[in-house]
Amino acid sequence: MKVKFKYDEYDIRWCQSIKEVDFTTFKKGKQLVNKIPNLSRVYSSRQSMIYTLKNKESEIKQKFNLYVREFLPESYNLDILHDLKAFLESAS
Repeated sequence: MKVKFKYDEYDIRWCQSIKEVDFTTFKKGKQLVNKIPNLSRVYSSRQSMIYTLKNKESEIKQKFNLYVREFLPESYNLDILHDLKAFLESAS
């Protein structure tokens, strides 16, 4: 069975160009669109996406009353000592 994805069904959407948004189906107050220049460089890898979201965590909480951990599983970069310690502590 093939699952069909409806392009206009989202809560939060990041795009590189405003042309990517179909405003005829946009649900004001229910959907959020954020245009991010250089999107492919910022979010091209999981590690850079996690780094960016963690750096913006307080801003996301303030603007959307949402914690990053509510939509992104806890992630660790084991090359960073602080993350490695947090990972080892979470396992116990």
